[in-house]
Amino acid sequence: TAITYNSFGQQSGYTEDVTRDGQADTHTVRSVITYTNHGFIKTYNDVITDNSTDVTRTIDFTADFPNGYDSFGRLKHYREQKNEQAPGLDVDTTTERTNITYRSTGQMKDYNEVVTREGNSPVTTLRRSIVYDSDGLIDTYTDTITSTATPTLTTTVLFNATTYDQYGRLTAYVENKLELGAVLNVNTTTTRTAITY
Repeated sequence: TAITYNSFGQQSGYTEDVTRDGQADTHTVRSVITYTNHGFIKTYNDVITDNSTDVTRTIDFTADFPNGYDSFGRLKHYREQKNEQAPGLDVDTTTERTNITYRSTGQMKDYNEVVTREGNSPVTTLRRSIVYDSDGLIDTYTDTITSTATPTLTTTVLFNATTYDQYGRLTAYVENKLELGAVLNVNTTTTRTAITY
């Protein structure tokens, strides 16, 4: 509802209510939508609430980079600055994804991500070889994770989503983690099953 347009006929804002089986209802007010010369989204601001928490999330999105989109109009580089507020909570998080690549199906294959959460050191994740099942849900991927707080430690995670429920929610997965550091060499396998919501 409340869809507005700029002078070029492009959407500049709207209000959106989403009700999805098995998930919280969300209310989003999107504003300040701007576009590149090719008509791709450059920036926007979201204010998001839901019916399961008292948290208000404000997100400032930008893909205003020379390599923001590829030749097919798919995102290659973007940054989100998120603020989460509730009684006793006020935290900022910046997430920047770069070098996003895609499969021939248009599904995301690889990306680099740096997450900086207020009060914490930046964490860099290199996600590679994302594979999807026939329903388009993530099946497997490999993460390589580093942090400036622990510069000699590298964590490699092999993720395998074994099953989903009818709503597309994980019900079981296996995660193999290898932690390598100056004196650390630890393998951990986590198998989680019977996940309910």
